[in-house]
Amino acid sequence: MSIKTIKKITKEYDEEKNLTQTTVEYPENKFTLIETANTEYKFDQKRKYFGKTLIFDDSFTQDNNEKTLEKFDLDEYNVPVKMVSEKNGKIDSTLIFINKYEFY
Repeated sequence: MSIKTIKKITKEYDEEKNLTQTTVEYPENKFTLIETANTEYKFDQKRKYFGKTLIFDDSFTQDNNEKTLEKFDLDEYNVPVKMVSEKNGKIDSTLIFINKYEFY
Protein backbone atom coordinates (compact mmCIF):
# COMPACT_ATOMS: atom_id res chain seq x y z
CA MET A 1 0.00 0.00 0.00
CA SER A 2 1.45 3.34 -1.03
CA ILE A 3 0.78 6.67 0.64
CA LYS A 4 -0.56 9.36 -1.69
CA THR A 5 0.91 12.84 -1.50
CA ILE A 6 -1.85 15.43 -1.53
CA LYS A 7 -1.20 18.38 -3.83
CA LYS A 8 -4.40 20.37 -3.30
CA ILE A 9 -7.72 20.09 -1.42
CA THR A 10 -10.79 22.13 -2.43
CA LYS A 11 -14.00 22.22 -0.39
CA GLU A 12 -17.32 23.74 -1.45
CA TYR A 13 -20.19 24.75 0.84
CA ASP A 14 -23.85 25.75 0.36
CA GLU A 15 -25.50 28.92 1.71
CA GLU A 16 -26.06 27.26 5.12
CA LYS A 17 -22.32 26.44 5.29
CA ASN A 18 -22.88 22.69 4.82
CA LEU A 19 -20.07 20.89 3.04
CA THR A 20 -21.33 19.90 -0.44
CA GLN A 21 -18.18 18.80 -2.26
CA THR A 22 -14.57 17.88 -1.58
CA THR A 23 -11.94 17.59 -4.32
CA VAL A 24 -8.46 16.20 -3.68
CA GLU A 25 -5.62 16.33 -6.20
CA TYR A 26 -2.70 13.86 -6.09
CA PRO A 27 0.44 13.94 -8.23
CA GLU A 28 1.54 10.56 -9.68
CA ASN A 29 4.78 10.98 -11.68
CA LYS A 30 3.65 12.51 -15.01
CA PHE A 31 0.00 12.00 -14.08
CA THR A 32 -2.44 13.81 -11.81
CA LEU A 33 -5.33 12.02 -10.08
CA ILE A 34 -8.31 14.14 -9.00
CA GLU A 35 -10.95 12.62 -6.70
CA THR A 36 -14.24 14.41 -6.07
CA ALA A 37 -16.94 13.47 -3.53
CA ASN A 38 -20.20 15.43 -3.83
CA THR A 39 -22.70 15.05 -0.98
CA GLU A 40 -25.33 17.35 -2.51
CA TYR A 41 -25.81 15.35 -5.74
CA LYS A 42 -24.42 12.12 -4.23
CA PHE A 43 -21.68 11.24 -6.70
CA ASP A 44 -18.04 10.23 -6.57
CA GLN A 45 -15.63 10.87 -9.42
CA LYS A 46 -12.02 9.96 -10.15
CA ARG A 47 -10.23 11.61 -13.06
CA LYS A 48 -6.70 10.99 -14.25
CA TYR A 49 -4.75 13.44 -16.40
CA PHE A 50 -1.52 13.11 -18.35
CA GLY A 51 -0.35 16.71 -18.21
CA LYS A 52 -3.58 18.60 -18.98
CA THR A 53 -5.08 15.78 -21.07
CA LEU A 54 -7.89 13.75 -19.50
CA ILE A 55 -7.21 10.03 -19.94
CA PHE A 56 -9.58 8.44 -17.42
CA ASP A 57 -12.92 9.45 -15.84
CA ASP A 58 -14.63 7.07 -13.41
CA SER A 59 -17.91 8.26 -11.86
CA PHE A 60 -20.54 6.73 -9.59
CA THR A 61 -23.95 8.32 -8.90
CA GLN A 62 -25.62 6.93 -5.78
CA ASP A 63 -29.20 8.09 -6.53
CA ASN A 64 -29.56 5.98 -9.69
CA ASN A 65 -26.78 3.48 -8.82
CA GLU A 66 -24.97 4.26 -12.10
CA LYS A 67 -21.27 3.74 -12.72
CA THR A 68 -19.79 5.52 -15.75
CA LEU A 69 -16.24 5.01 -17.01
CA GLU A 70 -14.54 6.85 -19.87
CA LYS A 71 -11.03 5.86 -21.01
CA PHE A 72 -9.00 7.81 -23.55
CA ASP A 73 -6.19 6.46 -25.73
CA LEU A 74 -3.54 9.00 -26.72
CA ASP A 75 -1.33 9.21 -29.80
CA GLU A 76 2.42 9.88 -29.80
CA TYR A 77 1.70 13.62 -29.28
CA ASN A 78 -0.50 12.92 -26.22
CA VAL A 79 -3.66 13.94 -28.06
CA PRO A 80 -6.77 11.74 -27.58
CA VAL A 81 -7.48 9.41 -30.53
CA LYS A 82 -10.09 7.12 -29.00
CA MET A 83 -12.60 7.18 -26.13
CA VAL A 84 -14.44 4.15 -24.78
CA SER A 85 -17.46 4.88 -22.58
CA GLU A 86 -18.89 2.22 -20.26
CA LYS A 87 -22.06 2.31 -18.16
CA ASN A 88 -22.42 -0.19 -15.33
CA GLY A 89 -19.61 -2.34 -16.75
CA LYS A 90 -20.90 -2.55 -20.34
CA ILE A 91 -19.49 -0.63 -23.31
CA ASP A 92 -21.95 2.14 -24.16
CA SER A 93 -20.06 3.84 -26.98
CA THR A 94 -16.68 4.20 -28.66
CA LEU A 95 -15.49 7.40 -30.29
CA ILE A 96 -12.57 7.62 -32.70
CA PHE A 97 -11.03 11.08 -33.09
CA ILE A 98 -9.37 12.14 -36.34
CA ASN A 99 -6.47 14.46 -35.64
CA LYS A 100 -4.89 16.55 -38.37
CA TYR A 101 -1.39 17.83 -37.76
CA GLU A 102 0.51 20.54 -39.57
CA PHE A 103 4.22 20.92 -38.92
CA TYR A 104 6.18 24.03 -39.79
